[in-house]
Amino acid sequence: MLCREGRARRLPGCAAREEDHGKTQDCGNGIKCLSEHVLEACGATIPWMSWIADKHSEQAGVERVDRVYAHRSGDSKDVAWPGAEWLSLEELAALPAESLEHEGRELEWARCWVEERDESGAAVRRGYGTARDAGFGYNGQGHEGGGVTIVGDFTLDGKPSL
Repeated sequence: MLCREGRARRLPGCAAREEDHGKTQDCGNGIKCLSEHVLEACGATIPWMSWIADKHSEQAGVERVDRVYAHRSGDSKDVAWPGAEWLSLEELAALPAESLEHEGRELEWARCWVEERDESGAAVRRGYGTARDAGFGYNGQGHEGGGVTIVGDFTLDGKPSL
């Protein structure tokens, strides 16, 4: 999915908030605020995401990191994001790189997700980052209540599923 702004297109996103960087299962990645942003923007609940890549840049002497996440759902095209459009890999490949926010790296990131590999081409088994604290501290110690929170499972062919 890409947001359209005139002839330019960009990935949907939001700025991470400091309160999201506490002792959660995915500490510091801002998944909670991104999940809330998706819910507010298009009414979709995204309970988990998988990290794809980081795009580092510098603006006015300050480092900026744009973190790219993906989520596999039943039929994503049912999710309507105002001002955005769903594109296949072929449609994304046909766009001029200069019309994309990250100069065409969006296609590489989409391929990484679809082909289950990292940017170097190595096969990966995607993990989950959640917006909800599953009861574990940053150091991996459980809380007094114990118990297990199942966020998702992998199918027999290794794809994330809920």
